[in-house]
Amino acid sequence: MTAASISSIDSPVTSSSPSSGAGTAGGPQAGIGERVLIQELSKRYRNTVALDNVSLEVGAGELVSILGPSGSGKTTTLMIIAGFSEGAYSGQVLVGGRRIDDLPPNRRGIGVVFQHLELFPHMTVEDNIAFPLRMRGEPRSVVQQRVGEALELVQLSAFGKRIPAQLSGGQRQRVALARAVVYSPPVLLLDEPFGALDKSLREDMQAELRALNRKLGITVIHVTHDQAEAMAISDRIVVMNKGRIEQVGTPHQLYFNPESRFVGSFVGESVFIDGAAGKPAGQGRCEFRSRGGLVLQGRVGKPLAEGQEAALMLRPESVRLGAEGAAPGASLEAVVVDTVFGGERRMYTVAAVQGGEHFKVSVPSSALSATPLAAGERVHISWSPDEALILS
Repeated sequence: MTAASISSIDSPVTSSSPSSGAGTAGGPQAGIGERVLIQELSKRYRNTVALDNVSLEVGAGELVSILGPSGSGKTTTLMIIAGFSEGAYSGQVLVGGRRIDDLPPNRRGIGVVFQHLELFPHMTVEDNIAFPLRMRGEPRSVVQQRVGEALELVQLSAFGKRIPAQLSGGQRQRVALARAVVYSPPVLLLDEPFGALDKSLREDMQAELRALNRKLGITVIHVTHDQAEAMAISDRIVVMNKGRIEQVGTPHQLYFNPESRFVGSFVGESVFIDGAAGKPAGQGRCEFRSRGGLVLQGRVGKPLAEGQEAALMLRPESVRLGAEGAAPGASLEAVVVDTVFGGERRMYTVAAVQGGEHFKVSVPSSALSATPLAAGERVHISWSPDEALILS
């Protein structure tokens, strides 16, 4: 993002702006978040459908992540909210009950942080953070107070006189967050903000963002392709694919009750066994017959007709080695195909003796013997039928 585009976000807000009057005294204020309502957004890039009738409600003070692969429409959605979308689209965006999609970016009162921060390199940290306040014509005393509070909020009070080149990547990210919230916007938009950071620093910044959201109450819409990041910080996750919303839910709901094979495969790691639904088995379960002839049982998501094509989904951590306590239709004999050591856990790939379907078994390293299982060894695997989900 160029300095010009930063200026377009941070230039003065008129009285008709959705955030007009928010946080006019003191620093970033708690409880300032407002509800965001997206109604029937559609957009095309020539012959490509970027968004296909997308509607979404984000509650005031909620932290929602939009998750999906490249080209799913997540960034396009964010750019329309921010006012930076190129070309025509249909639909509406409302913040706090007021329509904003017909306003220029500088009158929407929304904070935006992109992956490429583009802090002003010649300005100190204090001046970078003060920039949106000065563009709004705030008195010097107000600017000083609010910049000081914003620096304290992101734990950079001792770094105000430094320039960006003297900061680490995580510190520059904190400066960008402080600049985005210093004028108390009701909504903060984040587009892959931590993508360029290493794993440890990324996790630290995720915790910082979550703490910031809880302390200020700002409504946060966060775009990412990193499902672990979305699971770690979000109140709810929106999973998008090919311009559409596949499912909206809490991290727990998406992980344990995906409504489609795409969501089950994109959120966490899963193994899918193809086959067909069988007879009901009681307790919300039904039988499942794999293409290789295995007769298993699993929990049913949406109702399935007997004989309907389906897939049985199993998370690797739900599968255990051994047959002790195995329920009917939830165990089988297998042969080890491969093993991968991942530090905390070891992942085994095994093939069913009958049918040859492949399963994955994730075992804590602390539970392993000194000598791990080798390829070709015969094992028994089992799981709880309620941890196997049968999807159409």
